[in-house]
Amino acid sequence: MTSSGTVNNMAKFLFVILVIACILFGFDRIVYATELGDGSIVIEGQVINGTDGSNDVSGITVVLHRVGTNDFHSLDAVTDQYGLFKFNDVVPYDDSFYAIAVDYMGALYVEVVDFSSNSKDLVTVTIYDSIDNDEILSVTSMEIMFSLADVDNRTIWAWEIVNISNISDTTYVPGRDPMNLLRFGLPSGSTGLYVDTDLLGSDVIQVDLGFGITASVPPGDHKVMYAYQFPYDGDSIAIEKSLTYGSNLVRVLALPDLGILSSSYLGTADLVDIGQSSYQLLSWEDQPRGSNISISIEGLPKPSVIDSAIWLLSFIKIQHIALAGMGTLMAGLIVGSFLRRRYISQSN
Repeated sequence: MTSSGTVNNMAKFLFVILVIACILFGFDRIVYATELGDGSIVIEGQVINGTDGSNDVSGITVVLHRVGTNDFHSLDAVTDQYGLFKFNDVVPYDDSFYAIAVDYMGALYVEVVDFSSNSKDLVTVTIYDSIDNDEILSVTSMEIMFSLADVDNRTIWAWEIVNISNISDTTYVPGRDPMNLLRFGLPSGSTGLYVDTDLLGSDVIQVDLGFGITASVPPGDHKVMYAYQFPYDGDSIAIEKSLTYGSNLVRVLALPDLGILSSSYLGTADLVDIGQSSYQLLSWEDQPRGSNISISIEGLPKPSVIDSAIWLLSFIKIQHIALAGMGTLMAGLIVGSFLRRRYISQSN
């Protein structure tokens, strides 16, 4: 059983992440605050339902969170029939973050509070009715970049940026079925997954051929960015990319010295200049939901004889080597491998 202290710490951690995300991605930070004589203030606001035909905004719980250097506090208020709410006797601290949050129909909505604003408008929290039909979601663009081959480990580093659009007036909330999560495909054997997004309340679940995000998707445009590495064998690899939500535009880029980028449909990639660098480019338009694109990279760098020996010897225990001279050689090769990997890591 989870202790209350663990739950409180987790709640604080998650809310800190939400506040930072709101600041980084430019959420509104205006609030109506009336200063009282004792230094405290009154914060007033209104909850509005942005879904057409949904007008009932009464009885909704609104939470004001304060995250300090060493503490975490919350105040609750309940909206009236007009969606209005008020927090009395709020003491502003310079070393704290403040934000107003509403959890409505399984989706989280957050507005960061900025006491330095001179605005006299009520802080407005716009909520939406929720549905679990992902037909309201589409991908406007997808960028895929193959950036570096790690010869020692026979892996390729890649990153992707997916722009997701919800043009409806409802929020998509995944159901309990894992297939309802926001889903993104990865090459077989991918590891080292790192995901970043402006969607609030995101948790990542990695599976064999990709990963899912538990976040809800409110109306508007959103970004999901992720990086990973995947293995290759020999001097070529073929990748089949599944487009769950389709995409208006798909662009695949690779550095020229990685290998020859191509597609069975488009042929060899074009060479383009972006900024001060040259890239290979493949581009698709108007890809339907559930479609696939094929990507190939040929002429990948292969390890040298010494690199191959390092890779092989890494799986052999020292006590299984009969000759003492082989043990000395292996030690030298491991040191060389470490130095090369360190150089690659520093270069990245």
